[in-house]
Amino acid sequence: PQEPSFVALVEPRWGRQAVLLCSADGVPPPDIAVSRGQGQPPLATTHGPSDPRFEVRATPTSLRVGMEELEPRDTGLYLCSATNSYGSAAASLRLEVRGVTVTVEPSQEVPEGTRVTVSCSATAWGDRDVNYTWYRDGRWLREGPSGSFVLSRVSRADAGSYQCRASGTWGTATSVPLSLSVLCECPRGTLQTAPGVVPTPRATATIPVPLTDPPEAVSVSTFLENRNGHGAIVLCTADSHPPSSLALYHQGHLLATSLSPAVTPGVWAIPSHNALRVELVAAGTGAGGRYLCVATNALGNATASADFDVHTLSNLRTFTVLAGLLMAVVATAIVVLLAVKVWPR
Repeated sequence: PQEPSFVALVEPRWGRQAVLLCSADGVPPPDIAVSRGQGQPPLATTHGPSDPRFEVRATPTSLRVGMEELEPRDTGLYLCSATNSYGSAAASLRLEVRGVTVTVEPSQEVPEGTRVTVSCSATAWGDRDVNYTWYRDGRWLREGPSGSFVLSRVSRADAGSYQCRASGTWGTATSVPLSLSVLCECPRGTLQTAPGVVPTPRATATIPVPLTDPPEAVSVSTFLENRNGHGAIVLCTADSHPPSSLALYHQGHLLATSLSPAVTPGVWAIPSHNALRVELVAAGTGAGGRYLCVATNALGNATASADFDVHTLSNLRTFTVLAGLLMAVVATAIVVLLAVKVWPR
């Protein structure tokens, strides 16, 4: 087998999902496996995954490993090996996973008046010299060295999507958004009383009602990372309750929706809560242009768009071709010089 091409496509905004793409040519077609370093058992092969978080798709010459719910412990060296009856070849890469997470205690859904603690953890790098910046619904909320804060009596105004950005000597990373829902005590009705009797507080009943919001904070992110100039990710996210159905359009054409992910051939779509991740495995110059995300729920809709620059893709391919030609010229020159030196006179 030839040396495998091994690349990683990492979710650009939160870094909680990644795709490892390994391809190798050989006759007969090689068996391809992905493992955590030399001498470790394979995490995934053409026959399937060994971890339920992984999704494997295989062709005769390639292996695609989708990784969900990444954690700091997933950071490290990954090895792709290709083996057939004539030998084996391998390639490696290092996967970096951001380790910042937000948690809410006692629960993400609480009644009004409850004491709530919101915490941010950056355990991958320790807690020293870390500065935390908090956002609610995409807007700055607070900042400081403390990794948590308390809402002593939570109210309707505290409901929303919370994010934490941790910064330190190791760099900066942002957490996945975490929603806090507040249940309001809304009047349900008044109990009947006898004439002349003054109703007491017991004469009213309340029922918790979850807050609802139309889609907002819709965003579109594009990401390209592949040494061969192929492969792109378009990520569409929104904030709403109930969750929105998402649709992604490219130049006016529907690519995928959260209800029907497989709308366009050659496009892989992964829907999740208020998010739609679309993977363009064989991205060409036609993938450039404007991408439009439409988020819709029963309370309304909202849109956002982003442009994907194809010049990066073209420049990458041009550089690869020129580098290959330069190596061929250098190799030819070396062979000629050696031939002149050893040729009998």
